[in-house]
Amino acid sequence: MITKRLGKNGPLVSALGMGCMTPQKSGSD
Repeated sequence: MITKRLGKNGPLVSALGMGCMTPQKSGSD
């Protein structure tokens, strides 16, 4: 799983993941 590789960048990955979803949600809003 990618999660294992991103163990060190956990927070960074979360921010990127949310950032990818944020624009779509913002567009809907």
